[in-house]
Amino acid sequence: MASEPRIFRNKTRESGTWYHRALLTDRNNNVLVQGDFTGSCLVQVFDLAATNVDTAIYSNVRTVASVVTNTLQTWDVNPTGYQLEVAVTSNSYTRTGGHTYRTCVYLTHSAEGLHTTIFENNVETLFGV
Repeated sequence: MASEPRIFRNKTRESGTWYHRALLTDRNNNVLVQGDFTGSCLVQVFDLAATNVDTAIYSNVRTVASVVTNTLQTWDVNPTGYQLEVAVTSNSYTRTGGHTYRTCVYLTHSAEGLHTTIFENNVETLFGV
């Protein structure tokens, strides 16, 4: 059985790179490492203000090693740290102020199946321009 999706929400600017970070654990709350996952990582972004919300405006396949580290990184949000980091630049798709973008990170755990981590960014108009 796959773990429940985790959703991280943030207010952000239109331009620049978004660094999505999370602590990944299995259903028993054990911290996961690269070897716990099989295949590759799918990253998709959806514009929740679009007419066709279920169509990704950005989709990219990455290696597990490019998004998951084997050691925890220092993180001010969680004292345990993080080992998932997915960077998405504003060059990847056009970001519009006032829209909410959902970034979905799909990893396949070798025993539990699909792990989905979700980040929602509310974009502030003209913030950081």
